[in-house]
Amino acid sequence: MRYEEFAPDPALAPWVQCYAEFVVLEAPGVPYPHLVVPDGCAHLTYLRPPPAPDRAIFLAGPRMTGTEHRIAERLLCWDVKLRPHGLGLLGLDARAWVDRAAPLAAGGPDSPAGGPERMVRLARELTTGLDACETVAEARALLDEALLPLRPGVAGPDDLVAEAVRAIEASDGGEPIAGLAGRMVISERQLQRRFRATVGLTPKQFARIRRFRACARNLIAERPEAWGRVALAHGYADQAHLNREFSRLSGRSPTQLASYIARIEHGTVDV
Repeated sequence: MRYEEFAPDPALAPWVQCYAEFVVLEAPGVPYPHLVVPDGCAHLTYLRPPPAPDRAIFLAGPRMTGTEHRIAERLLCWDVKLRPHGLGLLGLDARAWVDRAAPLAAGGPDSPAGGPERMVRLARELTTGLDACETVAEARALLDEALLPLRPGVAGPDDLVAEAVRAIEASDGGEPIAGLAGRMVISERQLQRRFRATVGLTPKQFARIRRFRACARNLIAERPEAWGRVALAHGYADQAHLNREFSRLSGRSPTQLASYIARIEHGTVDV
């Protein structure tokens, strides 16, 4: 398996964090689970071959638990990793998509007037275009072409929430939310309300995921640190505390998750 991330058109940067390609290099003889762990983002994912007719494009909202998908044949996945506040690009309510995934053409219960039809058109455009792509460069160009026209119809991300997201990411989830709210001259309750409305998760949930992701960098480091040191460096009481958090968020202990990640060849990745 191989995984690598790529930059979108700069004009999409307020909503899109990156594009990614995931490829199963050899078809396994026995089905095995592909694990997707929380990252605080929503994902627009194209699969080839599709799991079912008219099901090539899926939208998954931010998750608080890992999910498993069975892989039993050669697979190509091109993924749009939306920023934590990126569902606004699709005109969708992030709160309705927490721990939820559905074919893009299905829209959602939160879709605005004309929303379902808009999602159907986008799903058709992406499926037809990506079906014809043979390289990741072609896929990147197609995704830019399909997503750029969506910008005029949506409001930009909430600036305060975007700033809070950047601060939580920069601190690897370590900055206290009360202190962050005070620094931004807003009440903690107001920050939580605006953050959840835009991201779907609360600031504390997002910080918890970012701290987990910071520790997960150790899984692809050239010289991994001892897990006890990683735990203390990121504010966990001890390694047992870190182990419990890994299990809650990913369903795997650090050692088990490391064994799985070792099967994947990683290119450029911004965890």
